[in-house]
Amino acid sequence: MTHELRYVGPALSRHSWTAVLSSRQGRYLERDEQWIGATYTAVQQAARQGKIIVTSAGLNTWELTLWAAAKSGAPVLAVLPAAPAETDEDLQRQLDILANEFNCPSIFLSGAFFHAKEDRRSPKTDWPERDRIVIRHADELRPVSIRPDGNLEKLIQEARREGKTVNEDFRVPYQSSRKSVDPRIPAERLASWTKTAAWPYLTHWTHTFSGPWPGEKKADYYASLVENGTGNPRSALDTLRHILKEGCLRGSSFHIPQRRKVVGFTELPPAEAMNEIKYRRRFQRWSFEPYGLALDREKLRNLGARPVRYESESTTGHGDDIFVQHQTSGRSDWSAQREWRLPYDLDLTIFNKEEGCVLVPSSREKETTEAVSRWPVLALTEEIPDGIMD
Repeated sequence: MTHELRYVGPALSRHSWTAVLSSRQGRYLERDEQWIGATYTAVQQAARQGKIIVTSAGLNTWELTLWAAAKSGAPVLAVLPAAPAETDEDLQRQLDILANEFNCPSIFLSGAFFHAKEDRRSPKTDWPERDRIVIRHADELRPVSIRPDGNLEKLIQEARREGKTVNEDFRVPYQSSRKSVDPRIPAERLASWTKTAAWPYLTHWTHTFSGPWPGEKKADYYASLVENGTGNPRSALDTLRHILKEGCLRGSSFHIPQRRKVVGFTELPPAEAMNEIKYRRRFQRWSFEPYGLALDREKLRNLGARPVRYESESTTGHGDDIFVQHQTSGRSDWSAQREWRLPYDLDLTIFNKEEGCVLVPSSREKETTEAVSRWPVLALTEEIPDGIMD
């Protein structure tokens, strides 16, 4: 191949290499998307035919193919970006991490590393070069979901003219990303108890994930996409149920000093919290959705939870304090969220039935959540019997 590439991992036979190709898809995948099933079928057939799969990582299209190849027992060549200063040992560690994430035996996974621009990890500017390298290595191309007149379609046509085999048996229509559904509940639909000023809990609200849950392997995420059913298997409701089943609230280091893990809560009663649901265009998701776990405030305080102190950006000396947050950024005033933080993960098994409740939008979600909850499940749009909130 080309001299710019660095090959790491077991040597793979130069015999019948296949690339299963799809243009960039939506961020939040759903089980009934045609390209997902077509990709899995294309990889499975290639594996049965003894082919080596050429793919990559960093985008769900490449990663679904990588997972499907590992699941099918096919050898894989992963085309990946690398900084010039990285050693072969560094690159091998990357492959080992990839093999673990996708349950791929190390003896079946090799890497072809190309120089990333500006030493960044898989930036968008490197995507066209990665596409070219994948196609250059493959003897056979299997287009699945290709955007008309897009860069990938042009590369496929060019490869066809050069004499490469293009197998059209798995192609499905390309579809644009599905629009996010507004999760906000109108104030007039909220039950009266959600507006109490004496809310005795701190609430952790969930949101929809675009990939694995914290602590979950990518292999498990992609396996869930090919299961029977519809919808995003990592929806806010599925996330809440996962938390209840696992018995743990896992901390996140997202925008936390020194990337320390914390669990975030709000002291706002549910009705006020609904006013803080906003679409965060930068992160392509809602700030949170109306699916939450509310736990006794005083018990959380005893475990180390503390309210966040909101300070101006000009304040200095608190850069490493996980309980300090800039009050504003752009048009957002974060102090309205009245956030609390608890360091590390939270073991939920230490809370008894009287020390919490689970919050969902309506009776439909309530009925399907009660089976996995040790706490009462309350629908935000339904009144509750007297005494439950005492």
